[in-house]
Amino acid sequence: MVELSQKLRSVQSNESFLQLRFLSDDKIFGVPWYWHGTGIIIIHFDPWSGNLLEESHKRYMEWIDDDSKIREKAQIEKKHSEGVCESLSYYIDGGDDVGVTSIIHIPNVRTYAILNKKEYGGFEPMDYCPFCGAKLPERLDDKLTEILQKEYGLNSWRDYKKAPHEFHTDEWWKKRGL
Repeated sequence: MVELSQKLRSVQSNESFLQLRFLSDDKIFGVPWYWHGTGIIIIHFDPWSGNLLEESHKRYMEWIDDDSKIREKAQIEKKHSEGVCESLSYYIDGGDDVGVTSIIHIPNVRTYAILNKKEYGGFEPMDYCPFCGAKLPERLDDKLTEILQKEYGLNSWRDYKKAPHEFHTDEWWKKRGL
């Protein structure tokens, strides 16, 4: 049995405020999904350690048919231009039938995260994709702060609104080849 990260253990013991669920009867972890009702998107990998969630993955594979297995494998193998798998990209970009999920992407700092329901606007950055287990691209929040301090003399997040427009999008890091 693979060791769960501390964050997933807190979800499992119901002590977490992250927008993740553990369904103890089915032994699966998932992200809430809201589209014509409520559901759950099963995650296969621990977003903080990258370890395969064996029970969650096993149960999922039992529930889908062979045709779906082939499509799932193809989605995981196909990479998105931002360095994430097609499954993660699909849920972030809001595919036609996705609705609202608790997984977000913050493009200006290249961060992928799970919402925190305790605090408005709060989130917990992920290090690994919960669908394919790949290491996610490096977060750039520290680099953004460093550049804004060095090049523009902006020393706090309150000053952030004074930054040039490119820093409010992903333009700044793409332009610098980060």
